[in-house]
Amino acid sequence: MFKLLPSVIALVAANLITVYGVWFLDWSFSNILLLYWFESAIVGMTTVIKMIFATPGPGKSNWAKVFLVPFFLVHYGGFMAGHLVFIMLLIMFVETGHNGGEFSEVFNNLLGHLSLVAPAISGLAISHVISLLLNFFGSGEYKTKPVMELFGSPYSRIIVMHLTLLFGMGLTFIVGQHTLVVLLFVALKIAVDLQAHIKEHATQPTGMIIK
Repeated sequence: MFKLLPSVIALVAANLITVYGVWFLDWSFSNILLLYWFESAIVGMTTVIKMIFATPGPGKSNWAKVFLVPFFLVHYGGFMAGHLVFIMLLIMFVETGHNGGEFSEVFNNLLGHLSLVAPAISGLAISHVISLLLNFFGSGEYKTKPVMELFGSPYSRIIVMHLTLLFGMGLTFIVGQHTLVVLLFVALKIAVDLQAHIKEHATQPTGMIIK
């Protein structure tokens, strides 16, 4: 557990940037939606790195990567593109009352949200890089994690994230985008992140707990 402490601290610190943005800078739920989309994109990027450098088990070759890495890039990339379109339409609907508009309007709206949450995106990116270096490479996970397990890990995370997003959206539609409601959603997301992080990195495939 102690080996996880630096990456856990980095994870919490990165998420606290979001808390600061919501409390002091009046970030809306729309800002948070876009921020967490970027985090899912970062998770996809680190997953590709993990799949490339994962060491096959005894008697297994690297040929699985030749198929799985490009397939992941296309499949996950397509999923993220569709997810971004959905988020932008939702933001347009919440903020303007309609679900469309000129491309320039949608693009400028996207840039406006990005400029607000850029520090939080940077913090989350640093957090995931720290976890990659300390846990995957530093603790030797690259020697034991099967490529297929790495391939599927971002999807399970996204399913949990979507359930959290649906809960948050439901709250905002019921009671409005009050700061405390958005903070409650962010706190729930941090709790989900911590649980997933510890579950992923605290055990090895042999079932031995890192102490």
